[in-house]
Amino acid sequence: MAGRRYQACIDFIEKLDTDPRPSGTPGRSSLHLLFGTTGGSDAEFEEELLIKEGYESELTLGAELSWKVTESAKAGGEVLGRAVEASMGTEFSSLVRTANTYKTHRCVPDDEFAANDAWQSAKHTQKGACVNRAHCDDRYIERKTKVRIAASKPCYYYQLKTDVDMVNASPVGLWGGYFMSDKPITA
Repeated sequence: MAGRRYQACIDFIEKLDTDPRPSGTPGRSSLHLLFGTTGGSDAEFEEELLIKEGYESELTLGAELSWKVTESAKAGGEVLGRAVEASMGTEFSSLVRTANTYKTHRCVPDDEFAANDAWQSAKHTQKGACVNRAHCDDRYIERKTKVRIAASKPCYYYQLKTDVDMVNASPVGLWGGYFMSDKPITA
């Protein structure tokens, strides 16, 4: 009797779906202020912004899971875009919608794949898919970009971040595009 119950429990556990997947709800998108000034200063300067690309997760996203997570993130970005449109208008919501793009996989050039060699890069990433996984980093990078700021006028730089709730795993955080606005963005 106990043996059958034990076997029934084992059978039940083996049939459980434990694969990670998005929860089915849109991701939760937010804007991260990279730099902001209200203006009014008679100055110009160069500012270095820290841009994040990729995703933050305990998971390594394969092609199918990456696609599903990215679709959920894009849905979350659309929700934020509609909220910004309702509070600020189409001009500002279009900035958010333009930033609603995500990279969940990127290839890293090394000595063999020179960073400034466009032909090697195109050869390495045929149709956006990595050909040689030994040269790839699947998650997250930070890069710096310099922007010229005229402090006499309001200037705000934002980056889109979307957290996607998962079933059978912790949320996945995706970093989207960045943009400049002459007004602080509110939703």
